[in-house]
Amino acid sequence: MGPFQTIDLNAPGGVRDYFERYGSSISRVIKPMNNAMGWDKKTVKLIHDEMRKEVPMEKRAARLEWRNERLLKLATHKLMQEDKDRICDASEFRVVWVTAPDEKEGTKMASALVSKKLAACVNIVPNLVSIYSWKGKIEQDKEVLLMIKTRASLVQELSKCVEALHPYDCPEVITATLDQGRKGYINWLSKNTEQ
Repeated sequence: MGPFQTIDLNAPGGVRDYFERYGSSISRVIKPMNNAMGWDKKTVKLIHDEMRKEVPMEKRAARLEWRNERLLKLATHKLMQEDKDRICDASEFRVVWVTAPDEKEGTKMASALVSKKLAACVNIVPNLVSIYSWKGKIEQDKEVLLMIKTRASLVQELSKCVEALHPYDCPEVITATLDQGRKGYINWLSKNTEQ
């Protein structure tokens, strides 16, 4: 069955009315959803067609139970998907910026950080021009920027790893706290930085 299309669940004789009459367990799942999710006529017809094939017509109670169980599973799946997509707190994570002289050096550091689980992901942003003061002179260099996603608890160890691999005398390592993020991504970030 394909993804659901949104319809008005409150329409007279519609899906909500159907569930309230025949399936109290379904109603408990559907009611909190209001109009956020529903089933189009095609989806309802597919469910009924499957039900007619799998459960004999004379067993009305069994047919209703079969249908309610199927719709409850579909509704639960949809709610779980919506939960993954919601925005959640991400304050235990950090984004760390590190500049490197070129893509080769940046890739070497990024690979080391990800393989050691000090970072879940490192984006390498090319073609940076940096203008800075060094030993009393104004310098201008082409660099790449590493945008690193990690846990707050790993920043110190990450910084030591960068220092050990970096060709600069004074490598840039600066961080910012992540405020919020999509729950599915934050969960992924968490799993990939478990020590």
